[in-house]
Amino acid sequence: MGTADVGAVIVGAGISGLAAALELQQSMGEVVLVDPSDRPGGVLRTDHVAGFVVERGPNTFRASAALREALFGLRLDNEILRARPASRLRYVLRAGELVAVPLSPFGLARSDLLSMRAKLRLLAEPFVRRGDGAGESVAEFVRRRLGPEVLTRLVGPFLTGVYAGDEEQLGAGTVFASLVEHERRHRSIALGGLVQALSRRRPRGLPGSWSAPKGLGPFARALARQLADPPALHTRATELRWLGSRWRVSLSGPAGER
Repeated sequence: MGTADVGAVIVGAGISGLAAALELQQSMGEVVLVDPSDRPGGVLRTDHVAGFVVERGPNTFRASAALREALFGLRLDNEILRARPASRLRYVLRAGELVAVPLSPFGLARSDLLSMRAKLRLLAEPFVRRGDGAGESVAEFVRRRLGPEVLTRLVGPFLTGVYAGDEEQLGAGTVFASLVEHERRHRSIALGGLVQALSRRRPRGLPGSWSAPKGLGPFARALARQLADPPALHTRATELRWLGSRWRVSLSGPAGER
């Protein structure tokens, strides 16, 4: 296949790629979305096994105002369910047993989930030197501010449930934007959280955690159906080259080389 001029090429048809394609096709004309897998959605994947909904990736989401608007536009706003208050309790697997994660600092202090050394490390967080803002991963940010044990026993398991991603690859500025901002403005995420609590500011949107009775996978398929052109699946980007005034992206897939 030959070459073609398009407004944008997006590599990866995960939830971020789908959302970007929907946004860009309104302003940049033709948008090509490619993904090497056999379906859109990335880590967002739902299977139905013996009448049960099985999430292979994240199983809940936090509904910001922008996401609420997107769900309304897709006519999916009636397809979401808010988690019950009792579901706030979370468990992590430690030494073959499920251990409840305390929901308060006092509960965490009394819990055996963290060692005494890790608890003392948490208390020292306000005195940790502020980072240089060089784009740390979540793992780097948490290890630096809270210590390695908090990363492996708390943050890592939670990120797997929410993002189904690798904390060494996820960007702290994206996943923990508010914590990074607390550090930047107040030199400490603990002090920043206290200031925010005292100011009584609350994020806009739908509070709490949400999910869907049929799983989150259908959301990705609904987004894909809104695209002017469906995602090019089983297709890889093989080369990216700057030509002086524009980018050239080489693709390889069932449609051939282009």
